[in-house]
Amino acid sequence: MNRPANDPRRRNFLKVLGGAGLSAPFLAVTPAAAQGTGTSAATSAREKRITRLTLAAFERQATGGSFFDVLAEDVTWTIAAAEPGVHRGKRAFLANGVRAVTGRLSTAIVPEIRGTWAQHDTVVVHWYGTAVARDGLPYRNNYCWIWQYRGDEVVNAVAFLDLVALTELFERVPLDGAAG
Repeated sequence: MNRPANDPRRRNFLKVLGGAGLSAPFLAVTPAAAQGTGTSAATSAREKRITRLTLAAFERQATGGSFFDVLAEDVTWTIAAAEPGVHRGKRAFLANGVRAVTGRLSTAIVPEIRGTWAQHDTVVVHWYGTAVARDGLPYRNNYCWIWQYRGDEVVNAVAFLDLVALTELFERVPLDGAAG
């Protein structure tokens, strides 16, 4: 829902986001303008580059590869929740965080990007993912990932997702190899 700029609820929302270190130009970017929000040519080029790297990672996932190829070995991946899950290092994240989901699926998650936004070394990706669980039922989730780059690798990630859908999958389908 688009609220007028003078709506106090919108101003409060922007204050909260502003407190998270996001500037007004970042908030004004729309998916159509996702190629960069910087004020200088160098910043804009960087934003375009990390957006391209991000889109390429999602394209790999959609075509049988993995979006996680872009992660640095020392990545910190946080799953935003009341009690956040933090994975330090690519191996730990893949073995624990990713496997906890993919070990319950019979197909890979196919992403559909809804929007990307970039500022400085950070890209935000809003996307939907669909897959088939091992019990034959669909798994669908809505994600928002915030990726911070160092060079051409993601070094810090925060993942927001529909935890109800994830919990339902976890309760319904045991992890492959687990007794159930």
